[in-house]
Amino acid sequence: MNSKTTIQAICCLVAAFTCQSLHAHTLAGLTKESEGGISKYAVTCFNDGNGDAAKYAVQVKFTSALPVGVRLTVNKAGQNNGVTVDATKSGVFSPWGFNSGGNGGYVLTVSKIKLGASALGKVPFMIEHHCMAANGSHTGTSDVIDISPVDPPGPVDPGPVDPPKPPAPVPTAAPGFSAALNNKVESRRYAYECMAKKGVDTQRYRFRIRGVSKAAPFNARITVTSGVGSEAVEAIDPINTDKNFSEWQEVFAGNGVYRLTVDKVPETGDTSGSLPFKVEHECVSDTGSRTRLKGPVKLP
Repeated sequence: MNSKTTIQAICCLVAAFTCQSLHAHTLAGLTKESEGGISKYAVTCFNDGNGDAAKYAVQVKFTSALPVGVRLTVNKAGQNNGVTVDATKSGVFSPWGFNSGGNGGYVLTVSKIKLGASALGKVPFMIEHHCMAANGSHTGTSDVIDISPVDPPGPVDPGPVDPPKPPAPVPTAAPGFSAALNNKVESRRYAYECMAKKGVDTQRYRFRIRGVSKAAPFNARITVTSGVGSEAVEAIDPINTDKNFSEWQEVFAGNGVYRLTVDKVPETGDTSGSLPFKVEHECVSDTGSRTRLKGPVKLP
């Protein structure tokens, strides 16, 4: 091997290593067969020691001879504002898109863009994604959970049937519970179980918290995990002296037990004093209807 060939080989190896380092998280999948079908996924950003997530970065490409493109939309879980990127040429990544939602859950939606007479057919795609801290370093990015709606069955003659009922909307007022943190380092722990309701499974558990104090130097926090080794998702009420709750947060873990911890987040290191709090929470299906919420079980 001459010197020129050796230099080219080294450059290729360096380029390959750099690419893998920058894009450590990938997701490969297929679009739905129908023109308007969507694929959906859930992922969580968290602090893994490299700092809290400041934004979630994504790009997408596809491989197909069909006259289509692929669209990827990323929303912070429980919110409608998001970012969309389009890949319109086979084998070429879309531009990077960034959702500055910080720590917590994100929902990825993949759909096809009709560029010709028909967009029927499954199209292979690949998503590269990672959570980024404010300094640009990669931080905790959970495994991806497929939450895609089920493909509709092929055309059949169903015969005379009653029209389907629309899914029940989630009521505005959510169930909840109240308690207080009284001691200097006290925290309270609970377990709740999400269960199917009338054959409809839970997709996610959502929650928020409100603290009630008189300008005490701490804030109310609730942290939720779905099992041993799962990533924690938290909500913090930054202003304990008003009547507003924290933002809703969500854990996409389906039916099962969710473990809650309520504690104080000190501003000055001082957590002495009482902190009454209220938590609102619910189990929700993929259509937005409530499923069964069983509990609580108080944990030590």
